[in-house]
Amino acid sequence: MAEPEGPHLSHAGPGCCVAGTYLSEPEDEAILKHFYKSTRPWGCWGPIRDLVLAEDPAFEPNRDFVKDSINVAVGIVWQLCLTSLPIFLVLRSWNWAGTVFLLLAATSIFIKLNWYDKLPAAEPADAAR
Repeated sequence: MAEPEGPHLSHAGPGCCVAGTYLSEPEDEAILKHFYKSTRPWGCWGPIRDLVLAEDPAFEPNRDFVKDSINVAVGIVWQLCLTSLPIFLVLRSWNWAGTVFLLLAATSIFIKLNWYDKLPAAEPADAAR
């Protein structure tokens, strides 16, 4: 079967996203400040961070880029183990299944100690919702 000519829809998607970003109106500043205060992302948020700090000098920006990046890398390995372990079990590839299981256990412990145990305490849910 011949390959259809012209760009595929998958090639148009990223272009449409970029075009929509620059052709649409920017989000309201209040929405961006609320998002920044709620999620505390790192990255190119300097102007919004400065506005939030001007309103609330006690606000602490996220300075855990290195720790978060390591957690993401370990989390990717953890997710890969979660998806590949059942495959190796079905294929009865016991050596690989054992190796993946040990790696899954090690990454689970790492994530528990380095990320989950360090999460801030949850705020009580608003009963008025």
